[in-house]
This record gives sequence, structure tokens and C-alpha cells, in this order.
Amino acid sequence: MNYFSQAKPISKAAFFVGVLLIIIAAYSQYVITGLTAATSALLVYGVPIVIISLVAGSSVIKKAFHKTGKAFSVGMDFLVLGAITVMLLMVGSFLFSKIQI
Repeated sequence: MNYFSQAKPISKAAFFVGVLLIIIAAYSQYVITGLTAATSALLVYGVPIVIISLVAGSSVIKKAFHKTGKAFSVGMDFLVLGAITVMLLMVGSFLFSKIQI
């Protein structure tokens, strides 16, 4: 299902400018000294949301929160899978450390 089929297409230049500005916003927290946690979070998360809204339109932001329950469920599936994988690696490492070849 394509949620963005009704949105107007954006130009390649607007896309690359948007991506560049998002990258700059994300990395600026490491360059600008003296930022508090709140201002850093606003810079890293707030600026990209504003840029995406300006470049692609507000419909993208409205649709971003569509079916969050399903996304949470899938995310939890991967979390459980990752936890089981880490646990099995730890058990395997412990068992192989006890085996003398």
C-alpha cells in the first residue's frame, strides 16, 4: 500500500537539499558546543520534522503516525528476536569456553 501516492512529487534538487539539511542538523549537535539536552533534541529531531514538512508537505507528517500499533508490534518482534539472539550467543560462548579441545 502506497501512502504517499496522493502527495505531489518533489524535485530531485529539493530532495537533496532536504537530506543535506537533515544531515547538517543531526551532526550539528557535535559541532555546536554548549547545547543542553533539550536544545540538542530540538535541533536533531525538530529541524528534520520541519524540513520534511516544508519539502514534502504536511500530509507526510500526518501519515507518519498511521498504524503505529502495527509498527510497535513489529518492532517488539525484532526486539524479542534480538534478545534471544544475544542470549543464545552468550550461552554458546559460555559452553564453548568450558569445552577443551
